[in-house]
Amino acid sequence: MRPPINFNALPTTVAMANTDVLTGKGMRIQGRKTASFQMKWASTPTGVFSFQINNRADACLPDGTANPAATGIWTTLVNPTAFTAQQPAGAYPSEPTGTAAGGVGYFAFADLSAEWIRPIYKNTSSSGTWTFADGVAE
Repeated sequence: MRPPINFNALPTTVAMANTDVLTGKGMRIQGRKTASFQMKWASTPTGVFSFQINNRADACLPDGTANPAATGIWTTLVNPTAFTAQQPAGAYPSEPTGTAAGGVGYFAFADLSAEWIRPIYKNTSSSGTWTFADGVAE
């Protein structure tokens, strides 16, 4: 069995405001069957995380950034109903007492056969900061 891939899809914090669409780095999952992402945000944004897959080996550069020579080939996955409760919807109730408003979301996938997966966030109202997106694939 191969060791799991651990991946940081968002190496820096990113502002979530207006109707911004933010794209995380791609995680190469070729030959893996499962993948998951844990997202964290600060403040009270409202929006939707979704995920895109790509089957081209050259879709991303080695660091996970999109390959400019291979644009326009990402397919957005349909979010399952279970993801609804994990979306940023203003203040998130899971933050420990005494910490800044914000939240975390966990998104898992099974039986994947794509080459790459990456997170996307579309803000719909309010604002905040997307502070990290950690992924793992096995």
